Amino acid sequence: MKLGLGTVQFGLDYGISNTSGKTSLEEVRKILSLAKKSGIRLLDTAAAYGESESILGNTIESASDFRIVTKVKGNHDVQSNDTSISIVQQSLDKLRVTSLYGCLFHSVDDLLNKDGESYYKKVHKLKEDGIIQKIGVSIYNSKEIDSLLSNFDFDIVQIPINIFDQRLIQSGHLSLLKKRNIEIHARSIFLQGLMFLDASKLDTFFNTAKPSIIRLNEHAALNNLTISQIALGFVKNLSEIDTMLMGVNTVEQLTRNINDYNYSIDNCFDYSAFAISEESILNPSKWPKRR
Repeated sequence: MKLGLGTVQFGLDYGISNTSGKTSLEEVRKILSLAKKSGIRLLDTAAAYGESESILGNTIESASDFRIVTKVKGNHDVQSNDTSISIVQQSLDKLRVTSLYGCLFHSVDDLLNKDGESYYKKVHKLKEDGIIQKIGVSIYNSKEIDSLLSNFDFDIVQIPINIFDQRLIQSGHLSLLKKRNIEIHARSIFLQGLMFLDASKLDTFFNTAKPSIIRLNEHAALNNLTISQIALGFVKNLSEIDTMLMGVNTVEQLTRNINDYNYSIDNCFDYSAFAISEESILNPSKWPKRR
């Protein structure tokens, strides 16, 4: 498994545990420099991540330093023309690159509606033209995987998975994706930082998550581990995962996460004790808006 860098924090004020807001341009430069030195080569961004693409385009020293994966959402991103340059042209311009390692469909709904097949074909043409190396999709649950794989072929699937969100392991869909030789990118490994928060101070919306947060803290204290070491170790030990995406706001966070990722952790513990089943907790889009 390799580490990848999520960049939503570069363009948006993102994450329930984020108290510092959007990452500054100077800090982005430091983060990218450390990522390069540490062997992190994959950057994950999206047209919907505010100014993230433009910031990357202005701070990456060489296009060969990183493999970039971006996401497009909705047919309003599609500009039909005979040469098919188009569906990601704005992203290419912002990123200041001529090709992408991956282009992911940001919304499953865009593929499952009446225009989905046409939308997919436009992106596939970009792959044939060498503008995109791999086509992928970002999903939230097993139902979306079943619906998509019966209609489309993908090179990459980005999935939410963490010590609280073990649904795709339990359902067998993680193994299914790997059996189909699909490259798997794991996101939300810290569940937007929810696992780092004090359970006693959380909104009542998160009541069903509090027992798992408390158990995780008790396990960390008992085994002299940090929450980050446990969370990263859990995903790192999943053999099906090809790339683990982590988002950071500061170079200090990236340094700590790299060290925690490299920390050797015992894999014999039964992590199922931390699993949460409620999708309202596991899907941050359903959380109450931050004040």
